[in-house]
Amino acid sequence: NAFLDALAAKRRAAGAPATSVAWGPWAADQGGMTASLDPVARAALLRRGVLEIDSAQARRWLPALLEARAPLLIAARFDRRRLAEDPDPAPALAALAPRPAPSPSQPRAQTQAHARFVATLAALSPAAREDQVLTLVRSTVAAVIGAAPAAVGPDRLLTDLGVDSLMAVRLRDELSARVGQALPATLGFDYPTPARIAGLLLRSAAVIDAAATTTASTATRKPDAGARRRADEPIAIVAMACRLPQGVADPEAFWRVLDEGRELIGPFPGRWDPAVYDPDPEALGKTYAREGGFLDEIADFDAGFFAIAPREAVAMDPQQRLMLETCWEALERAGIPAEQLRESATGVSVGAFRSDYGRPDPQLEAMDGYGGTGTSTSVISGRVAYFLGTHGPAITVDTACSSSLVALHLACAAIRAGECERALVGGVQIMATPATFVEFARLRGLARDGRCKSFSADADGAGWAEASVALVIEPLSLAERRGDPILAVLRGTASNQDGHSQGMTAPNGPSQQRAIQTALARSALEPATIDYVEAHGT
Repeated sequence: NAFLDALAAKRRAAGAPATSVAWGPWAADQGGMTASLDPVARAALLRRGVLEIDSAQARRWLPALLEARAPLLIAARFDRRRLAEDPDPAPALAALAPRPAPSPSQPRAQTQAHARFVATLAALSPAAREDQVLTLVRSTVAAVIGAAPAAVGPDRLLTDLGVDSLMAVRLRDELSARVGQALPATLGFDYPTPARIAGLLLRSAAVIDAAATTTASTATRKPDAGARRRADEPIAIVAMACRLPQGVADPEAFWRVLDEGRELIGPFPGRWDPAVYDPDPEALGKTYAREGGFLDEIADFDAGFFAIAPREAVAMDPQQRLMLETCWEALERAGIPAEQLRESATGVSVGAFRSDYGRPDPQLEAMDGYGGTGTSTSVISGRVAYFLGTHGPAITVDTACSSSLVALHLACAAIRAGECERALVGGVQIMATPATFVEFARLRGLARDGRCKSFSADADGAGWAEASVALVIEPLSLAERRGDPILAVLRGTASNQDGHSQGMTAPNGPSQQRAIQTALARSALEPATIDYVEAHGT
């Protein structure tokens, strides 16, 4: 098309006849370009004011097109009313449908409409007000998307209901007219569900008392935390969930493993090519270790339960899927309904190393827009917070093998600082490919039998394994007041860095001693009172 436009312009400049016609979409039933579009895409064109052209219409335009002396012409049909509703029209189209200036009577009419809206609500009980406003919002959304009000769930995302940017503007305008109140242009982004919009309308009506706006479906909750908790506030672990190798799927099974002294190390998973093993440490692209700890069936995932489209779920790193599942299980074990956390000051802190999911050499033409978020470790915590609708800090921590410990430390600090009143803390590691084994084999850093032997004279390298673990933590005083189960109490945590040592990844004894001393001091504990020490290492 660009070539034809340039050719026509060049011929006209040389005095020769030429006109390039840019046609709008021809009707699908007449073999036009819209025949290749699905119904949703065709409806989107119509909503934006772009109409289809039929053959008879085009034939009527031909004489005028042939007589024109311009090198480039556009032959298309538009709905000016819909063009005027487009929040961001193309410059060429904006001139076709200028927006009328508001008349002097509009503000007065809007004020009267809002007064009627407020008066109607004032005559109702708080519960009836909520029902009335939510019904109004759901019916308005239904009218905009062309669906029945029953299909518009209170907590469904507008985007899931098919509301695009243009429809969001129409929704805002329709609601503004019905309640007589100017609503923000970002309504659909800031309040992405019918229930959230209803909450905004309730709070904005001056006569509505506080009781009507404190339910879970409409309230915007603020951090509790007594503004700022004591720096030495003990933190309670009130629930945990886990997925560990050898089919260990819950804390009870994990406890049996510990009680029986079993290990969870086994051969490579079926998803890996056995040929990656080679006992020769000099072999390139190979690993001389062939055992580790691996999860079973990491591809299993109920995408529908988490409101994720199948296509997006396939692009998601299994680490994201597993963290969603284990966090949900931890909440179930804590007896905390997920709905109770919506808009709450709940934090999410996850330790994760890296992602090797997806093609190492991606085919650019096959990219579908989901790979970026699907394989980013920063999204792991964000996925959980987004699904639950929480407002506390959502952080993914990568400090290598200490990631989960640091994630827990940061979550405790956030609770004590009043940034959140409760937190989900997790750690996840999935090796979609043997890249980690091959990398450490090149460094001669793998234990040949796949087993880590920290503090032993037989130590010969690292052992690698997979897992997904989640905890629910909250201030001890809060757990006691609510009667939540208390599995353990975190008295104090500390974190630091080695600084200069034998190498960038080598440990430094004095630095680690300082971290332990700081944790003890914050716990108000004496070393002599410690009965059990657990550590990780290579």
